[in-house]
Amino acid sequence: MTPRGEQGGRKSREILLFDLDAVLLTSEGYYESLRQAVALIASGLGFGPVRLSQSEIDLFESLDITAEWDSSALCTALLLARAWQANSQLTLPERLPLPLAAPHGLPLPDFRAFVLALADGRGRVERPLDLAYERLVAPERPLSTAQIEVLDRVLHQARDPQRSLTFHMIQELNLGSDLYSQIYARPGVLGTLGMLATRDRPTLSSSERSRLDAWRKADRHHAAIITNRPSRSPGRLFNTPEAEIGIHVAGLDGWPFISSGALGWFAERNGLPSNAYLKPSPVHILAGLRACVDGDVEDALAAAHTLVTAGETADLWVPFQGARVAVFEDAAKGMRGALAARETLAAIGVDVDLKLYGIAQSPEKSRALESLGARVFDTIQPALREALHDDNR
Repeated sequence: MTPRGEQGGRKSREILLFDLDAVLLTSEGYYESLRQAVALIASGLGFGPVRLSQSEIDLFESLDITAEWDSSALCTALLLARAWQANSQLTLPERLPLPLAAPHGLPLPDFRAFVLALADGRGRVERPLDLAYERLVAPERPLSTAQIEVLDRVLHQARDPQRSLTFHMIQELNLGSDLYSQIYARPGVLGTLGMLATRDRPTLSSSERSRLDAWRKADRHHAAIITNRPSRSPGRLFNTPEAEIGIHVAGLDGWPFISSGALGWFAERNGLPSNAYLKPSPVHILAGLRACVDGDVEDALAAAHTLVTAGETADLWVPFQGARVAVFEDAAKGMRGALAARETLAAIGVDVDLKLYGIAQSPEKSRALESLGARVFDTIQPALREALHDDNR
């Protein structure tokens, strides 16, 4: 019998796949962009000081509302609906500057209760902006045609760079006013240096990063970053270098990574929506496996796409037989993608030993990760120590 972890006397591959935000980075940059955008919107609509709590942000993410483009638009729609109780004529422009409504003294909407009411029986919110729109324009809520049109624009155009106020605010806060202006060819007006470059911090120390680099240089040891962050695209698909900024801040320049720029480009090239292969799609995880072994992102995407859509290229995956794969994630959707990738490989007779390491401090995120079989740690250090110790048992 061939010993576990070996193939014909040769040691199986050991692979570490890391999400970026809240795993290799603190993610405070994205969180602070969301907080500041919501605070500015609230002030413009006549509310007092507003600062989203970390528990509210964690709740959004535990329910799969992980893009600040979506959560900022959702919060904006709730603020508008509440502010209309004081002034039914209030609206928001498509571009900055914001209006300055008179203070009205109304309490803030309950963001937590609203998003929890959108969740399905599995603890997820699929199509959060569509569901929010349906709930806010329900018959029991008497809204004018103009108000409905405003909600439609805020929610359904939340990812439109040209027409979404919240998208503009989030991206300028993320990137910084100068870089935003260069990329989007629109003036930056918030005067920010960029939260991703100034607020994020690496979670690994320089010595821990050195140890990881030494580990991945050993024979049949591999590591890669798998992130839904926007990134530069190999083709003409427009995108922003947020993954590149994060990888630099994390101190991991030169690591292979698979992010939304390459995934969106490849999906559109195959006639699919640009977000089709982002986590929780198994394509994202499978492409990460291939990229960390051979380093070619386009080849990795092609192999993952063909395997998932046609069950072909099985010979490319034979080298992963018996591989021990550790996935480090803070969000449930990444874990679902990893489980789906394992099932996809098993369907062609390639079995991998998958271990899920959740990184979370909030009860909501921890429960979501644990429900998928992940061992959850407060920080990455103990999870990484366990993964590397397992390698030497």
